[in-house]
Amino acid sequence: MKKLIGIGIVLAGAALVLIAQDAQIKVTKEGGIPAIAIPDFRGAGDAQKFMAAFNETLSGDVKASGQFKIVPKTSLPLFIPQQPSDFQQPAPPPATPPKRGRTPQVTQPQTGGGRWMQDWTSPPAQANFLAFGYTAAQQNVLILQGWLFDLSKGNSANAQLIGKRYLGSVDEAGARKVAHEFAADIISLFGGQSLYGSPIYF
Repeated sequence: MKKLIGIGIVLAGAALVLIAQDAQIKVTKEGGIPAIAIPDFRGAGDAQKFMAAFNETLSGDVKASGQFKIVPKTSLPLFIPQQPSDFQQPAPPPATPPKRGRTPQVTQPQTGGGRWMQDWTSPPAQANFLAFGYTAAQQNVLILQGWLFDLSKGNSANAQLIGKRYLGSVDEAGARKVAHEFAADIISLFGGQSLYGSPIYF
């Protein structure tokens, strides 16, 4: 009997080791398909000429994965961040001096125009995630700096899921290549499959 118990413990331990080796962390969203905002990226210098191809490819790949609802670009804030430092925290509302016998009135700005993370989670955008970044051409290399933020985290210090640099040639093919790779990284976080790139392991 003791021998059988011992064998059972060994087998259970081996199973746990095998499961642990294949474990990877994926982002999950309860309550249906998450909404992702993918504003048009801009490029510096020669990179800008290829941004139409880049933006079309990035949005197309993410949409085709079936993992997300894409927020219409007409619903996005006017200010588009290009890097995490573009985000600001809302300033505390100033209190106006109270008039006699009245409670103080608080004046509160309604929006940051896209500079606050809550601008992206509030109507009309109502996004759960935001993909943003920029491209530049340096020494005949197209560089994409791409980020994915979980907007539920409330501030840019805690929201980053992806912050990565991608390299391609300074032409339409290179722009599509880096867009495919960034999209693949986004899709893989949610358990989806893509023809490009590989899952991100933590």
